[in-house]
Amino acid sequence: MINLETDPVHREWLNANYYLELYFEPTCISIEEAFQDIDDLDNLIANVNHGNLLYFDAIMIMGYLQDTGMEIHLTHDTLGECVYKSKEDFIQNSGYYNDMKNNCLIRCIDLVNEMKYNLPNIVMEA
Repeated sequence: MINLETDPVHREWLNANYYLELYFEPTCISIEEAFQDIDDLDNLIANVNHGNLLYFDAIMIMGYLQDTGMEIHLTHDTLGECVYKSKEDFIQNSGYYNDMKNNCLIRCIDLVNEMKYNLPNIVMEA
C-alpha cells in the first residue's frame, strides 16, 4: 500500500492571501466495501496494492494567510473513496478538484455573509 502524504499534495494561491490546499489521506473504508459492485474488483485491488493506483480520501482546505504569517482555516470539503493514477490525474482529469474548489469558495462566501449578519448582534463585554 502506498503511504499517503500528511502534507498537502497541492497548494493553489487564489490571490496574495487566500489559498487552497489538497490533502490525500488514507480512507477508513476498505476498497472491497467501497467498490463491491464493480466487475473487476480483484484487478482494482491488485493495482492499488502494487502502487499503480492510489486509494484515498481527498480533503481540500481553504485558508487565509494573515500578514503576520498566521494561517486561518476558513472552510473545507471532502471526497471519499477516490481511486486515481496520481495526484495530477485527480487534479487535472477527475472534475472533482474544481467541484471541491467551488464548494469551498461558496462556503466561504456564505460564512462572510453570515458573519456580516450576526456580528453586529454580538455585544462586547468590558
